[in-house]
Amino acid sequence: MDLLFGIVISLVAVVVVTALFSYSFFWYEMWEPSRRQGLAASGKSLPRMMLCGIASAVGSIFLVVLLYPAGFFRCVRRPKTPSATGPVIVLVHGLYHNAGAWLVMKRRLAKAGLGNVFAFQYGSFFTSFDRVVQKFEKFLESLPASPDRPVIVVGHSLGGLVARAWFQDGARGRAPAGVVSLGTPHRGSKMVAFGIGALAKSIGFGEPLFERLNRVEAPPACGATAVFSPTDNLVLPPESLRPPAGWDSYETSPMSHIAMLYSKEVAGKVVEIVERCGRRDRP
Repeated sequence: MDLLFGIVISLVAVVVVTALFSYSFFWYEMWEPSRRQGLAASGKSLPRMMLCGIASAVGSIFLVVLLYPAGFFRCVRRPKTPSATGPVIVLVHGLYHNAGAWLVMKRRLAKAGLGNVFAFQYGSFFTSFDRVVQKFEKFLESLPASPDRPVIVVGHSLGGLVARAWFQDGARGRAPAGVVSLGTPHRGSKMVAFGIGALAKSIGFGEPLFERLNRVEAPPACGATAVFSPTDNLVLPPESLRPPAGWDSYETSPMSHIAMLYSKEVAGKVVEIVERCGRRDRP
């Protein structure tokens, strides 16, 4: 019993230290004069925002670890009985996650009557960004598709970049009716300096990948929305969360990067966007 208690306490300590460590970099970035002035002008309190972010980070880290094993089950990645009607929703997880990260989001989508949900899964090690995009294209080819069934892609973090690279490259076929990025580093992130593997390093702030992505200046043919938190602790600098021209933007209440996966507010926004894009794509 004492051993179990000690393990639990150690895990809690690691999670709390991890959250505080990441938010120390967030604090440093926000201490830049122009960002502080922007917060002051908006009436926002940085300490209060950070407390919300840290609390949500601690809870969400536990959730992502707890739900990670679920990603190995096929039933989590594909619906048991796909509907013949309605939009096809494709979820793309972020770096080091798997399809298990979407369990809470899937339940909320199902409650809203959106059951055709497919989760794309990829490995974060021993691969490259272009290989992940190619794998994503093949995954999409395996999905049930027809002219009257809109496809909406929702990507968290790196997943949003995968979706963006796919549709900017011509979507290799039928363009999606909508793309939603959640906490996506549209210009890269300094925090991947602590990441492991070539895939992580490729999305560092100012890396060549973003020069390539940003060459496509025209707005996407589909509806594209970037959803992001004002206290994202893993995408720094904060301006990197801002999407390219032609995208819509939605700023959530203060929460951590991972907490976006489990947020009721974020899920509600995704449902709203999916329903709007689904109507837009109907003949």
